[in-house]
Amino acid sequence: MISRSIFCVLFLAALTPHAVEAKRHYGIITDLIHSPKESATIDVVTLENVQNVGYKFSVYTPSGIPFVTLTDPPVPVPDGGTFVNSASSTIPNLFTPSGGQTALVCVDTVDPQTLQPLNKQSVAVLRQRSGTSRIVMSLPPQELSAGQSFTVPIGALEAGTWLYVAAIDLDTSVWVVINNNPPTGDPIFVPAFGVVKIPMTTPNSRVVVSVAAKADGTVNPSEHVMVMLAVDSGTKVDQTILPNTY
Repeated sequence: MISRSIFCVLFLAALTPHAVEAKRHYGIITDLIHSPKESATIDVVTLENVQNVGYKFSVYTPSGIPFVTLTDPPVPVPDGGTFVNSASSTIPNLFTPSGGQTALVCVDTVDPQTLQPLNKQSVAVLRQRSGTSRIVMSLPPQELSAGQSFTVPIGALEAGTWLYVAAIDLDTSVWVVINNNPPTGDPIFVPAFGVVKIPMTTPNSRVVVSVAAKADGTVNPSEHVMVMLAVDSGTKVDQTILPNTY
């Protein structure tokens, strides 16, 4: 398994309690030619006021050392508000730990002392910027964005169209099936917390990305991926995270 470093920073919000589903939001920052890549940040809010909540931002990048989590001391949110932007953290630009390259990023709502996930519902947005060029993309909660199968409509290819596939937690292999045509060769390997960019070459098509079965024909229920569609118009890039179909 390819080892990776995880760069994290934690924020503390002091608000009123509200117990709902725990939330983690994954996103992918990209380094396409026309992607804005001077800076990348995540905005996050809780849906209702809560008490003793921390926000942990993470960037997963390739490295030659085992998994390491670097966590900074909690930083109070001004005026006790729920809004936090990762730009105010000690990692103000998510592209810095990634070396300006494509990377999986995420934000967790956690207990500021134990760093364990909390049952607090949140909403997150990823921003990439270069000069006046921007990408603003919603980051769905993990239960919507991570799964074992995704169906993607691919329209006009324009200057370039890609699917980005990220593996969550475990090394995973995926099949990419276009218009129900059986794939040739081996499934595509995606290392844990890694991202693979897959070019799309068939316009106006139906593409299914699914976790590959093992040699015994079974699929590991713990293997999950997320899929993002990126379309380059020639002057700017549009990106969207696809919902899982299961």
